[in-house]
Amino acid sequence: MSRIALIPNNEQQAVIWCAIGPVLVLAPVGTGKTLVLAELVRQAIAERVAPERILCLTFTNRAAGEIVTRIRTRYPEVAPKLKVKTSRWLCARMLRIEARTIGLSRDFMIFDDADSVEPL
Repeated sequence: MSRIALIPNNEQQAVIWCAIGPVLVLAPVGTGKTLVLAELVRQAIAERVAPERILCLTFTNRAAGEIVTRIRTRYPEVAPKLKVKTSRWLCARMLRIEARTIGLSRDFMIFDDADSVEPL
C-alpha cells in the first residue's frame, strides 16, 4: 500500500480554499484528487454548510469510501448525512428518474465488462 500525503501541497490548497460551491477537480492518477475532495467537504462542513446539501462525486467506489473514511474520523456525526457517490451512480440515478420518458423500465440493470461476457 502506498503512503498517502495527508498535507495538501500548494496547488491542492488553492483548490481547497476556493469559494464554496461546485468544483471540478481534474488531474492524473496519484495527484491527490481524493485528498482535495475530502478537504473540500471538510472545509464546507467547517463553514457550516449542511451536510445534507453536499454531493461529492468521484470516479471510483474506492475513492468515495476513502472520502467518507476521512470525514468520519473528523466528523463522525456528519459522515452518515453526506452523499459521497460515484459518477456512475449519478448517471444511473438520472436514468432511473427519466426511465419511463426514454422507454426504459426503472429496474433496468447495468452490466460491466465482466458481466457482459458471463453467461446468464
